[in-house]
Amino acid sequence: MAHPSPVHPFSTVVLRHEESDGEHHFDWLIATDAAGELPLAALRCHRRPDLKGWDGMQVHAASEHRPRYLWFEGPLSEDRGIVERVAEGCVERWARDADRWQLEVRWSCGRRVELAIDFAGSTGILHNMGNAAEKGVS
Repeated sequence: MAHPSPVHPFSTVVLRHEESDGEHHFDWLIATDAAGELPLAALRCHRRPDLKGWDGMQVHAASEHRPRYLWFEGPLSEDRGIVERVAEGCVERWARDADRWQLEVRWSCGRRVELAIDFAGSTGILHNMGNAAEKGVS
């Protein structure tokens, strides 16, 4: 995997996924290349990771998503519900291995966050790494 930078960031979006049974969750999708052409890393969240209050939140690694979900909104095939983009931004730093991801994200609202995700299998916990994490829009 190439590494993002402030000059060549990777796109990221948060989709609100309303399932056909009325339940919902948030899919946090992260491009794995600057052009957004490779499969997206995907995390399933119960709260939005772009807003305050995510420190300590549990996330679940989901299967890779197609790059089109960086801009797609609307009904999903096979009665899987509807997705709506609720946030977008850029990943400017991303170091990852099997057990830990460290990211710096600049959300389109102007908010910058530094975070780590510690994984045990496919389940992870988000951690606020300080600095600019709680500055900006809530």
